[in-house]
Amino acid sequence: MYKLGENGITAERLSKTFVYALAGQAALYAAGYQTIRTDVPGLYGDLRFEQIGVEEYKCVYARRTDYLNYYRTAEVAFQNVFDNIGSAHLVTVDDRGYANNPFQRHFQYQHDLEISPESLFEIGNIQGGQSGQTTTSEYGYGFGRPSNGGSKNAAPCKCFAAIRILPTFYYGEYEEGDMRRDVSVAVTGSQGDGNEAMLSFVPGSKLNGGIATNKWDENRMNPPYTASQRVSGMNWPVMRLADVILMQAETKAELNKEGEAVNLVNQIRERAFGDAEHNISASGEQLKDLIMQERKLEFAGEGIRRWDMLRSGKFLEKALAVRQEMLQMVNDIEAQGYHRFANGNEIPAYIYVKKVELENPLTYDPDESNPALYPGWRGQYDYSTTPVANNVKGTAHNLAIKGLFRDIQ
Repeated sequence: MYKLGENGITAERLSKTFVYALAGQAALYAAGYQTIRTDVPGLYGDLRFEQIGVEEYKCVYARRTDYLNYYRTAEVAFQNVFDNIGSAHLVTVDDRGYANNPFQRHFQYQHDLEISPESLFEIGNIQGGQSGQTTTSEYGYGFGRPSNGGSKNAAPCKCFAAIRILPTFYYGEYEEGDMRRDVSVAVTGSQGDGNEAMLSFVPGSKLNGGIATNKWDENRMNPPYTASQRVSGMNWPVMRLADVILMQAETKAELNKEGEAVNLVNQIRERAFGDAEHNISASGEQLKDLIMQERKLEFAGEGIRRWDMLRSGKFLEKALAVRQEMLQMVNDIEAQGYHRFANGNEIPAYIYVKKVELENPLTYDPDESNPALYPGWRGQYDYSTTPVANNVKGTAHNLAIKGLFRDIQ
């Protein structure tokens, strides 16, 4: 097989680079905890397992006692990725001039219907395909920034937005200066008439249902596809290089190669913060926990966290902790009007918003001094320049927000 970039092979085709990554991922998953049956004698032959908790419904939650052999296999496979990297590389520089967020730059390639050099494999899609085709992209509609727009000829069209983000994660877990926060989580969406709107915690979909993913936003397409929903043409991402780097960090930590693990994690953190001032230094279980936390921050909304928690044996522990924190948050908001997180952020019972007119209604890097630009990476595309200009209402398309992270009652 060819490496990425060889003989015209792109991330829309199977490559040697991706196959090695997939083999490493399979070994990593095989090393983890999983549900195994106890009601069929001899089902697993001579294999031995170590379990967590007690047997229920004729099953136990366990991993093989020889699990480290699989970590060794994964380590070799991931090293083969780096040795056969081809044209792939971590996006660490934002080359656009008008923005400075390498993390978002990776996702912008998909919005521009281009392939990011960080992608190892994407399922290719086309734009505006015929009825019955399965390659016209459900991704923006299913997982993107929400929109109440209609199914056709809206500004932008409807985005159902199936994935929502826990507020405790958004408010409580990103460090100050982490450029991934605003790219990963949307607090506003689109009305579908060219105007920005706050997302509501009322149960539902589109603008209801809570804060959502922001990594895919049809406002950021070049230009946005407004003819119909579900056919934007954005590719379906499967794996990117940052995932391999952090999976290799996990294997190194498990195999007591902690210095190598730390260096790998810090590659990702230096991209996230733009400097080395937030690099980690840890060992033992603390290092393993930090790697899982870094994966949580890096891949929010990408369908990875649940599987990480299952195979690490910490799903129940983390789920109960999240439930307790959510309960405490709600109780505090009801009792005192806000909840304060350990990082100092506060989620208030009320925020203040005002519609404003910006010269460029599609916003980029955050500016804390301007309520219309903080959080960043929101706003609206200028739909008055598109074929659906007649659907655009008013001239003040942006929201200025005050009190999002601090109770100002």
